[in-house]
Amino acid sequence: MEYRLNKGQNSNYEIELVITQQEYENLKKQALKHFQKEAKIPGFRPGHAPLELVEKQISPEYIKVATLEEAINQGFKKVVKENSNIKFIGDIYDLQHNEEKNWNIKISFKIDVYPQVEVLNENWKTYKMEPIEDEPTSEEIEQTIKTIRLQNAQYKDSEKVNPQTSVVKLDLEFLDKDGKTLETGKTIVGPEDFEEFPVLKTLFKDKKIWDQIEAEYNLKELGPLFSAKNSKPQKVRAKIQEIKDRELPQLTDQKIKELFGEEVQGLDGLKERIKELMKKEKRNQLLTKAIEDFVSKAQESFEIKLPQTIIQSETNARLQSLAQRLWGEEGLKKYLASMPQDQQQKMIEEIKTAAQESLKKFFILQKILEELKIDADWNKPGDVEEKLYQKLVKQDKSK
Repeated sequence: MEYRLNKGQNSNYEIELVITQQEYENLKKQALKHFQKEAKIPGFRPGHAPLELVEKQISPEYIKVATLEEAINQGFKKVVKENSNIKFIGDIYDLQHNEEKNWNIKISFKIDVYPQVEVLNENWKTYKMEPIEDEPTSEEIEQTIKTIRLQNAQYKDSEKVNPQTSVVKLDLEFLDKDGKTLETGKTIVGPEDFEEFPVLKTLFKDKKIWDQIEAEYNLKELGPLFSAKNSKPQKVRAKIQEIKDRELPQLTDQKIKELFGEEVQGLDGLKERIKELMKKEKRNQLLTKAIEDFVSKAQESFEIKLPQTIIQSETNARLQSLAQRLWGEEGLKKYLASMPQDQQQKMIEEIKTAAQESLKKFFILQKILEELKIDADWNKPGDVEEKLYQKLVKQDKSK
């Protein structure tokens, strides 16, 4: 079987198979042998009926389809074997066939290949990678200590509001200039809010459950916890529903042992543990951003044409992720059905565009590692980013 291999424009090939009459007859026999295994013909055991009898039981159109499938299967295997340097991916598409006057049959189809990244210029090698400052500050460590205390706080009922210790649950009414209710809501304010917005201290200090407070609607003074969602009120009325006094635990050696186990010794040990964990997390975040910024700048030095197989696969993966967030496939269908058709199409196109951009950066990053001869483990989290960062920072220092 002869074939022609033509390289396409978008990381694909068009393959054309040419089948002679004799080759067609041989392929037809192969197709009939598959039918022979299941054929039930009186007087013959399954799989042993003569092919000519098997053929009489099957419509000519069905036999022709099976023969062409056999031709495609054998022809593509031959193409792959004789072109082992080409990385074909995905399924065939744009399948066509026609018969010529000399009886030869031509079958053509397209198949995608693993995308190749072309280096257009060396500009990317001039981009600098600034050293990462991943050391946690004392303020960041102290804030984490404060968060730990907040997470382990005890709450007790209280009769009146103390801005230094109280957490207050409120029902809200948003009013127009005439005192008419535009909308309602709920919010909770605590010591941090009283500290950040001093007017709240004045309004709520020593107030009791069921007391009401009314104030001008001024978010600069009241803070975002008092925001209206669907209206433009003139005033806000707050009714106290619950008051709790918050007691923060002292991080004694015993308390630290209860919370973190024997391996953390005292407050200094806790701070060291926090510093270690924060440094690791901070480095990962900064590394990821630094590499993303570098690849974004470097893109203009590379060209890549993505095949539709990879684009569609990534788009489907993102839609599947969206489905999981929307309670499964049915949730996604309902979400899409709630949109106008043009909005649906726009959203899917945006997901597809984002998928393409992400894939481009991924393959360009692969090419950069290849150009710099960096051997990184893609299955080890952070290994690619860390090794590329070390290489680029080292190059910058040597210049």
